[in-house]
Amino acid sequence: MKKKFEISVFWFRRDLRLEDNIALQHAFLSGRKVLMCYLFEPMLQSDLHYSQRHWNFVLKSLKYINKQLQAKNTRVLITQEDIFSFLEKLALHFEIKALFTNNETGLQLTYQRDLQLARFCKLKGISWQTFNHNGVFRALKNRKQWLSLWTDYTNQTPLAFSAQNEDFVSSESLDTVKCTPADFEFTDAAHQQSGGRDYALKYLNSFIETRHKTYNYHISKPELSRKSCSRLSPYIAWGVLSTREVFNRFSALKKKNAHLRAFLSRLRWQAHFIQKF
Repeated sequence: MKKKFEISVFWFRRDLRLEDNIALQHAFLSGRKVLMCYLFEPMLQSDLHYSQRHWNFVLKSLKYINKQLQAKNTRVLITQEDIFSFLEKLALHFEIKALFTNNETGLQLTYQRDLQLARFCKLKGISWQTFNHNGVFRALKNRKQWLSLWTDYTNQTPLAFSAQNEDFVSSESLDTVKCTPADFEFTDAAHQQSGGRDYALKYLNSFIETRHKTYNYHISKPELSRKSCSRLSPYIAWGVLSTREVFNRFSALKKKNAHLRAFLSRLRWQAHFIQKF
Protein backbone atom coordinates (compact mmCIF):
# COMPACT_ATOMS: atom_id res chain seq x y z
CA MET A 1 0.00 0.00 0.00
CA LYS A 2 1.30 3.42 -0.96
CA LYS A 3 2.23 5.49 2.06
CA LYS A 4 0.02 8.56 2.61
CA PHE A 5 1.98 11.79 2.73
CA GLU A 6 1.61 14.27 5.55
CA ILE A 7 -0.37 17.46 5.04
CA SER A 8 -1.62 20.49 6.90
CA VAL A 9 -5.21 21.56 6.28
CA PHE A 10 -6.25 25.20 6.14
CA TRP A 11 -10.00 25.78 6.53
CA PHE A 12 -11.37 29.05 5.13
CA ARG A 13 -14.25 30.37 7.22
CA ARG A 14 -14.86 34.12 7.52
CA ASP A 15 -11.44 34.91 6.09
CA LEU A 16 -11.92 34.55 2.34
CA ARG A 17 -8.56 35.90 1.20
CA LEU A 18 -4.99 34.77 0.58
CA GLU A 19 -3.47 38.10 1.61
CA ASP A 20 -2.94 39.06 5.28
CA ASN A 21 -4.23 35.70 6.47
CA ILE A 22 -2.30 34.78 9.59
CA ALA A 23 -3.58 31.20 9.96
CA LEU A 24 -2.81 30.47 6.31
CA GLN A 25 0.67 31.92 6.77
CA HIS A 26 1.29 29.60 9.73
CA ALA A 27 0.03 26.63 7.72
CA PHE A 28 2.76 27.30 5.16
CA LEU A 29 5.32 27.49 7.97
CA SER A 30 4.35 24.00 9.17
CA GLY A 31 6.81 22.37 6.76
CA ARG A 32 4.10 20.26 5.11
CA LYS A 33 2.08 20.69 1.94
CA VAL A 34 -1.10 22.67 2.57
CA LEU A 35 -4.57 21.62 1.49
CA MET A 36 -7.05 24.51 1.53
CA CYS A 37 -10.78 23.95 1.87
CA TYR A 38 -14.10 25.71 2.28
CA LEU A 39 -17.15 23.89 3.63
CA PHE A 40 -20.73 24.87 2.90
CA GLU A 41 -21.87 23.42 6.20
CA PRO A 42 -25.44 22.01 6.13
CA MET A 43 -26.11 23.33 9.65
CA LEU A 44 -25.43 26.89 8.48
CA GLN A 45 -27.17 26.57 5.14
CA SER A 46 -30.34 25.60 6.96
CA ASP A 47 -30.00 28.34 9.59
CA LEU A 48 -32.40 31.28 9.27
CA HIS A 49 -29.57 33.79 9.75
CA TYR A 50 -28.33 32.95 6.25
CA SER A 51 -29.86 33.12 2.78
CA GLN A 52 -28.85 32.23 -0.74
CA ARG A 53 -27.43 35.70 -1.31
CA HIS A 54 -24.87 35.05 1.46
CA TRP A 55 -23.75 31.84 -0.21
CA ASN A 56 -23.65 33.56 -3.61
CA PHE A 57 -21.26 36.10 -2.12
CA VAL A 58 -19.09 33.37 -0.59
CA LEU A 59 -18.98 31.28 -3.76
CA LYS A 60 -17.99 34.27 -5.91
CA SER A 61 -15.22 35.09 -3.42
CA LEU A 62 -13.94 31.51 -3.53
CA LYS A 63 -13.96 31.51 -7.32
CA TYR A 64 -11.74 34.58 -7.28
CA ILE A 65 -9.32 32.88 -4.87
CA ASN A 66 -9.18 29.83 -7.13
CA LYS A 67 -8.44 32.11 -10.06
CA GLN A 68 -5.49 33.49 -8.08
CA LEU A 69 -4.31 29.93 -7.37
CA GLN A 70 -4.35 28.65 -10.95
CA ALA A 71 -0.69 29.49 -11.44
CA LYS A 72 0.16 27.51 -8.27
CA ASN A 73 -1.38 24.26 -9.62
CA THR A 74 -3.78 24.04 -6.70
CA ARG A 75 -7.23 25.23 -5.63
CA VAL A 76 -9.51 25.56 -2.65
CA LEU A 77 -11.38 22.28 -2.23
CA ILE A 78 -15.03 23.36 -2.01
CA THR A 79 -17.46 20.88 -0.52
CA GLN A 80 -20.91 20.75 1.05
CA GLU A 81 -20.52 18.83 4.29
CA ASP A 82 -19.50 19.24 7.89
CA ILE A 83 -15.89 19.40 9.02
CA PHE A 84 -15.99 15.99 10.69
CA SER A 85 -17.05 13.99 7.64
CA PHE A 86 -14.68 16.04 5.49
CA LEU A 87 -11.64 15.27 7.65
CA GLU A 88 -12.61 11.59 7.71
CA LYS A 89 -12.64 11.55 3.91
CA LEU A 90 -9.31 13.35 3.69
CA ALA A 91 -7.77 10.84 6.07
CA LEU A 92 -8.37 8.12 3.46
CA HIS A 93 -5.88 9.88 1.17
CA PHE A 94 -3.52 11.88 3.38
CA GLU A 95 -2.05 11.82 6.86
CA ILE A 96 -3.50 14.96 8.44
CA LYS A 97 -1.02 16.34 10.94
CA ALA A 98 -2.46 19.79 11.57
CA LEU A 99 -5.54 21.93 11.01
CA PHE A 100 -5.22 25.72 10.81
CA THR A 101 -8.08 28.21 11.19
CA ASN A 102 -8.66 31.81 12.11
CA ASN A 103 -11.06 32.25 15.01
CA GLU A 104 -14.64 32.67 13.83
CA THR A 105 -16.97 35.02 15.66
CA GLY A 106 -20.47 34.00 14.70
CA LEU A 107 -23.43 32.08 15.94
CA GLN A 108 -23.73 29.79 18.94
CA LEU A 109 -23.88 26.97 16.39
CA THR A 110 -20.34 27.66 15.22
CA TYR A 111 -19.02 28.01 18.76
CA GLN A 112 -20.48 24.64 19.74
CA ARG A 113 -19.11 23.11 16.55
CA ASP A 114 -15.65 24.39 17.47
CA LEU A 115 -15.87 22.84 20.93
CA GLN A 116 -16.77 19.53 19.29
CA LEU A 117 -13.97 19.97 16.75
CA ALA A 118 -11.40 20.43 19.52
CA ARG A 119 -12.41 17.06 20.98
CA PHE A 120 -12.41 15.43 17.53
CA CYS A 121 -8.91 16.68 16.69
CA LYS A 122 -7.55 15.52 20.03
CA LEU A 123 -9.02 12.06 19.45
CA LYS A 124 -7.58 11.86 15.92
CA GLY A 125 -4.15 13.22 16.85
CA ILE A 126 -4.56 16.36 14.74
CA SER A 127 -2.94 19.56 16.01
CA TRP A 128 -5.60 22.27 15.63
CA GLN A 129 -4.06 25.74 15.66
CA THR A 130 -6.33 28.80 15.78
CA PHE A 131 -5.45 32.48 15.50
CA ASN A 132 -7.12 35.74 16.48
CA HIS A 133 -8.76 37.49 13.57
CA ASN A 134 -9.47 41.11 12.60
CA GLY A 135 -8.55 42.64 15.95
CA VAL A 136 -10.87 40.44 18.00
CA PHE A 137 -9.07 38.48 20.74
CA ARG A 138 -10.66 35.33 22.08
CA ALA A 139 -10.70 34.55 25.82
CA LEU A 140 -9.83 38.02 27.13
CA LYS A 141 -10.94 38.30 30.76
CA ASN A 142 -11.89 41.96 30.22
CA ARG A 143 -11.53 44.72 27.63
CA LYS A 144 -9.03 46.89 29.56
CA GLN A 145 -6.15 46.01 27.25
CA TRP A 146 -8.23 45.63 24.11
CA LEU A 147 -7.50 49.06 22.63
CA SER A 148 -3.74 48.59 22.90
CA LEU A 149 -4.05 45.10 21.36
CA TRP A 150 -6.17 46.51 18.54
CA THR A 151 -3.68 49.32 17.93
CA ASP A 152 -0.74 46.91 17.85
CA TYR A 153 -2.61 44.70 15.38
CA THR A 154 -3.65 47.46 12.99
CA ASN A 155 -0.23 49.14 13.02
CA GLN A 156 1.50 45.99 11.80
CA THR A 157 2.18 45.60 8.09
CA PRO A 158 -0.36 43.27 6.41
CA LEU A 159 1.06 39.87 5.49
CA ALA A 160 1.88 39.34 1.82
CA PHE A 161 0.89 36.14 0.05
CA SER A 162 4.13 34.58 -1.16
CA ALA A 163 3.59 30.81 -1.16
CA GLN A 164 5.22 28.74 -3.89
CA ASN A 165 3.83 25.83 -5.93
CA GLU A 166 5.61 23.27 -3.78
CA ASP A 167 3.82 24.57 -0.66
CA PHE A 168 0.45 23.21 -1.82
CA VAL A 169 -1.27 19.90 -2.32
CA SER A 170 -1.49 19.76 -6.11
CA SER A 171 -4.67 19.84 -8.17
CA GLU A 172 -3.94 16.28 -9.30
CA SER A 173 -3.88 15.07 -5.69
CA LEU A 174 -7.05 17.00 -4.91
CA ASP A 175 -8.81 15.23 -7.78
CA THR A 176 -8.51 11.94 -5.87
CA VAL A 177 -10.63 13.21 -2.95
CA LYS A 178 -14.31 12.37 -3.34
CA CYS A 179 -16.23 15.18 -1.68
CA THR A 180 -19.83 16.32 -1.85
CA PRO A 181 -20.01 19.26 -4.29
CA ALA A 182 -22.07 22.36 -3.54
CA ASP A 183 -25.56 21.84 -4.98
CA PHE A 184 -26.03 25.39 -6.25
CA GLU A 185 -24.47 27.72 -8.78
CA PHE A 186 -23.60 31.35 -8.35
CA THR A 187 -26.21 33.75 -9.72
CA ASP A 188 -24.97 37.28 -10.35
CA ALA A 189 -27.94 39.33 -9.16
CA ALA A 190 -27.82 42.98 -10.20
CA HIS A 191 -29.28 44.19 -6.90
CA GLN A 192 -26.56 42.78 -4.62
CA GLN A 193 -22.87 43.44 -4.19
CA SER A 194 -20.70 40.81 -5.77
CA GLY A 195 -18.22 38.77 -3.76
CA GLY A 196 -14.55 38.55 -4.64
CA ARG A 197 -11.42 40.48 -3.77
CA ASP A 198 -11.41 42.24 -7.14
CA TYR A 199 -14.74 43.87 -6.32
CA ALA A 200 -13.63 44.60 -2.75
CA LEU A 201 -10.60 46.53 -3.98
CA LYS A 202 -12.72 48.47 -6.47
CA TYR A 203 -14.99 49.65 -3.66
CA LEU A 204 -12.01 50.39 -1.42
CA ASN A 205 -10.24 52.42 -4.09
CA SER A 206 -13.30 54.40 -5.16
CA PHE A 207 -14.06 55.25 -1.52
CA ILE A 208 -10.51 56.49 -0.95
CA GLU A 209 -10.39 58.43 -4.21
CA THR A 210 -13.77 60.17 -4.23
CA ARG A 211 -16.72 58.76 -2.27
CA HIS A 212 -15.34 59.45 1.22
CA LYS A 213 -15.55 63.22 0.62
CA THR A 214 -19.20 63.33 1.74
CA TYR A 215 -19.01 60.49 4.28
CA ASN A 216 -19.69 62.57 7.40
CA TYR A 217 -22.45 64.54 5.71
CA HIS A 218 -24.40 61.60 4.30
CA ILE A 219 -23.69 58.55 6.51
CA SER A 220 -26.98 58.97 8.42
CA LYS A 221 -29.08 59.63 5.30
CA PRO A 222 -30.38 56.34 3.86
CA GLU A 223 -30.55 57.42 0.22
CA LEU A 224 -27.38 59.51 0.02
CA SER A 225 -25.31 57.11 2.11
CA ARG A 226 -25.60 54.47 -0.61
CA LYS A 227 -22.77 56.23 -2.44
CA SER A 228 -21.02 58.04 0.40
CA CYS A 229 -20.54 55.03 2.67
CA SER A 230 -17.62 52.69 2.08
CA ARG A 231 -19.66 49.68 0.85
CA LEU A 232 -16.94 47.54 2.46
CA SER A 233 -19.08 45.88 5.15
CA PRO A 234 -19.67 42.51 3.40
CA TYR A 235 -16.01 42.26 2.40
CA ILE A 236 -14.89 42.86 5.99
CA ALA A 237 -17.61 40.61 7.45
CA TRP A 238 -16.58 37.68 5.26
CA GLY A 239 -12.87 38.45 5.47
CA VAL A 240 -12.32 39.24 1.79
CA LEU A 241 -10.42 42.22 3.18
CA SER A 242 -8.84 42.27 6.63
CA THR A 243 -9.48 45.24 8.89
CA ARG A 244 -5.71 45.69 9.06
CA GLU A 245 -5.48 46.02 5.27
CA VAL A 246 -8.22 48.64 5.25
CA PHE A 247 -6.72 50.53 8.19
CA ASN A 248 -3.29 50.60 6.57
CA ARG A 249 -4.69 52.00 3.32
CA PHE A 250 -6.29 54.90 5.22
CA SER A 251 -3.74 55.56 7.95
CA ALA A 252 -1.48 57.85 5.90
CA LEU A 253 -4.46 60.01 4.90
CA LYS A 254 -6.48 60.21 8.11
CA LYS A 255 -4.65 63.11 9.80
CA LYS A 256 -5.75 65.58 7.14
CA ASN A 257 -9.24 64.23 6.57
CA ALA A 258 -12.11 64.24 9.08
CA HIS A 259 -14.23 61.97 6.88
CA LEU A 260 -11.60 59.24 6.87
CA ARG A 261 -11.02 59.60 10.61
CA ALA A 262 -14.74 59.09 11.17
CA PHE A 263 -14.70 55.98 9.01
CA LEU A 264 -11.70 54.53 10.86
CA SER A 265 -13.47 55.15 14.17
CA ARG A 266 -16.36 53.03 12.95
CA LEU A 267 -13.92 50.38 11.79
CA ARG A 268 -12.58 50.22 15.33
CA TRP A 269 -16.12 50.17 16.76
CA GLN A 270 -16.91 47.13 14.64
CA ALA A 271 -14.17 45.08 16.29
CA HIS A 272 -14.88 46.59 19.72
CA PHE A 273 -18.51 45.51 19.75
CA ILE A 274 -17.70 42.04 18.44
CA GLN A 275 -15.18 41.80 21.28
CA LYS A 276 -17.83 43.01 23.71
CA PHE A 277 -20.32 40.36 22.60
